[in-house]
Amino acid sequence: NTIAVVVPIANDPNSAKEILRGVAKYQEEFNNSNPGNPLEIVIANDGGGLQSKAIADDLIQSGQVLAVMGHGIDPFSQKAIESYEKEGLAILSPLTTSVSQTGNATLKTIPLKDKSQEVLGSYLEAVAKTLANYASKQENSPSVVLFYNSDSPYSQKLKDSFAKAIKEPGGKIVKEIDTTKANFNAKTAIDQAKQAGAKVVFLALSKDGDRIDQAVAIAQESSGMLLLGGNELYTPDILIQGADSIDGLVLAVPWSFQATDPFAKDALKSWRGRVSWRTATAYDSMKVLGEAIAKSSDRATVVETLNRGITLQGSTTDFNIFNQVPLVRANRGNEGPKGSQYQFDPI
Repeated sequence: NTIAVVVPIANDPNSAKEILRGVAKYQEEFNNSNPGNPLEIVIANDGGGLQSKAIADDLIQSGQVLAVMGHGIDPFSQKAIESYEKEGLAILSPLTTSVSQTGNATLKTIPLKDKSQEVLGSYLEAVAKTLANYASKQENSPSVVLFYNSDSPYSQKLKDSFAKAIKEPGGKIVKEIDTTKANFNAKTAIDQAKQAGAKVVFLALSKDGDRIDQAVAIAQESSGMLLLGGNELYTPDILIQGADSIDGLVLAVPWSFQATDPFAKDALKSWRGRVSWRTATAYDSMKVLGEAIAKSSDRATVVETLNRGITLQGSTTDFNIFNQVPLVRANRGNEGPKGSQYQFDPI
């Protein structure tokens, strides 16, 4: 039983660690329950670009790998996913996963061409709606300046979703700013936004490249404004670099740390610290793949099983998030990352 996990170790080591904690937790449980038929994990370091497709080709050629978890939503990842689909190797990724919620959540893989049903699109719409409603409770008819980076499909999707969602509670976008532009300057952008009447800053930024630095620079200029953002900004770096400027930053994430949550308790014991939504969702994804390969060691059967869907019993993630996404707020505290006086607490 072999599953490959594709993570950005070189480009984003923190996210890779968070994902692999969830993978390791499930692998330990699986192997304790199946001592005679252990689960093996292949870890692939995806540096992006053409490397994504090369990794896919290597995993396809490896007859031992029965399923793959990982890859992003960029065009190179999509090429890799197309290769998996063509060669009949199951791939669980943001663009090939669908969720239905009637009682317990049922996860299934869908063809890349059916992206209208993808879990990511549904999730980002829910993020936008949740944050728009939150903004409207803090500000009547909120006026928003929206920052995004046009080189990221995630950022573009979140920007478009929020611009649509904020209209429902009577809000409006007074300015959209693309941080990839050569002349981008955080101070100038915020000054212009304030002149246009903005009271809310929405950071639809990905964490690629220097975007965390940009998010911090924007936060430093946004004193007195409500700061909102998506799950990509849930990183140790923003708490460490942002310091007092990110005090009060509100993010929407698929799972938030609760000290009473059994998964969180176990993670505290295992990893000597808090874990993130990436750990929780990776654990759930592995659970789905583990159940699929437990039924058969044949690639075609694994693909067929995942296409039909697997119902998650006792999932860590509450898939009602598609109606209301959990919110966290950056507060002063001593349970955050080393080097920071801030932590993310559930609202």
